[in-house]
Amino acid sequence: MKKIAQASQNPDDAGLQKKAQRAVNFLETIAKALEPASKLAQASQKALPIILKILGF
Repeated sequence: MKKIAQASQNPDDAGLQKKAQRAVNFLETIAKALEPASKLAQASQKALPIILKILGF
């Protein structure tokens, strides 16, 4: 985030722009991975009570 902020304040600094782009790409990758993990967690929360009921708990 710091590199992105620095790059926005120094648009002519090619080195900072490159670092900022890498940071943005990294954050996008993390965000894309969170969506499936979130769906799995939601499915698990719904399935766990059903499984426990079947097992008699």
